[in-house]
Amino acid sequence: MTTEDKSKKAAMLNEKSLKSLTDGKIDEAIAFLEEAIQLDPSLGLAFGNLGICFAKQREYEKALDSYKKALELDPTRIAFHTGIAAIYLDTKQYDDAQKHLEIAKKINPKNLAYLLNQGLWLFVTNKYQETITFHEELLISGLLPETDLRNNAIVNYRLAFSFFEVNNFGRGLDIVEECLSSPYIANDVQLSFVFRQMKHSAEYRMAG
Repeated sequence: MTTEDKSKKAAMLNEKSLKSLTDGKIDEAIAFLEEAIQLDPSLGLAFGNLGICFAKQREYEKALDSYKKALELDPTRIAFHTGIAAIYLDTKQYDDAQKHLEIAKKINPKNLAYLLNQGLWLFVTNKYQETITFHEELLISGLLPETDLRNNAIVNYRLAFSFFEVNNFGRGLDIVEECLSSPYIANDVQLSFVFRQMKHSAEYRMAG
C-alpha cells in the first residue's frame, strides 16, 4: 500500500469513527481511530477524535495524551484546545483549563465550544457577576442557536444560579420559571428536577 493509499484509508477510518461516536459506539470508534493512526501517524484529527472518545469514557490521562499529540501536529486547531480545557474543567484543574481557553479565544473568540467552556470556567470559579454578564451577552449574540435546547438550558441554569448568588432572587426566579415552562425541560426528568430544586433552594433562602 502506497503512502497516499494509507492516508486515504486513514481519513476514511477517521470518518467512520465519527459515525460510531455519534451512535454511542465508543469502543468501535477507538478501534477505527487507532487503525487510522497506524496508517497515518500525521493525521491530527484522528488523535483529536481519540481524545474525545477517551474523555467520554472518563479516561482523562489517555484523552489528554491524545489531544497533546494532536496539538503537536496542528497547534492552531481550536477544537483541540477546547477539548483539553473541557477535561481540565471536569478534573477541577482550572488554571490549566484557562490557559487553553485563552489560546482558543485568540484563534476564534466566537467559537461556540470556546464560549460554553469559558462560561463554565467563570461559573465554577465562582465569578458570578462575570458569569451573568458573559452568559447574557452569549444569549443575545446569536452564536448559541435557539435550536440547541440543551446548551440553552445549561446557560440559563448558570444564569439563574448566579443571580441567586448575587442576591438578585427576582431575576433568578424569573429565569427558572421560564425554563420550567419550556416543554424541553419539563419533559426531561433530570433537567426539570435540577431547576425545581434550585427554585426551592432560592425560596428557602428568601424566607430565611
